[in-house]
Amino acid sequence: MEKRVTQYSIILVGDSGVGKTNFAEVFVKGRGAFSTIYITTAGAERYKKTVTVNKEKISLNIWDLSGANEFRTRITYNFNGADGIMLCYSVASEESWNNIENWITTIEWQIGKNEFEKAEKLIVGLKCDQPTRAVPDTDVAVKSTSLSNSDVLLASSRTFNNVQEAFYSLVERIHSKRNPPQTEAQQETKRSSRCSLL
Repeated sequence: MEKRVTQYSIILVGDSGVGKTNFAEVFVKGRGAFSTIYITTAGAERYKKTVTVNKEKISLNIWDLSGANEFRTRITYNFNGADGIMLCYSVASEESWNNIENWITTIEWQIGKNEFEKAEKLIVGLKCDQPTRAVPDTDVAVKSTSLSNSDVLLASSRTFNNVQEAFYSLVERIHSKRNPPQTEAQQETKRSSRCSLL
């Protein structure tokens, strides 16, 4: 009997124009998918990708949610049941960084604080290849702890820097949380409960 594939849902949120779509496209399709043409995401775009973590295949549903104000009230469904949340901003836009807190408030309001706390979170500073940064790294390190007690990672879809690392680090944390290591007693109980032919 074929083993059931584990599925996780990850949502990408952040202001319009920070680079979420390129980030998702490049991770799913490869670095050749990067585009310099900007098109606003209408509502939400779903991507699927299968990855391997600890020799186990995991199917990812990645939701790229629009950052435009007119779509924010229409995305409640995508928040529900999210295993991981990527809070995205552009290192070249101080406003997008300041608005991370607003996105946290929006998600908590949509799904409730308890559900938000259950999801694994990663703050991602996109466009880190930009020569000029509007958001100092020190500010991010200090403020990120107070916002969601989340790790922070800088990435560039253009250069492919830290794109895979960002997604894999979040997926590994989700998988570890959903599958905590068993104690020796639990493993022994599992072994002793198996039927065997004499």
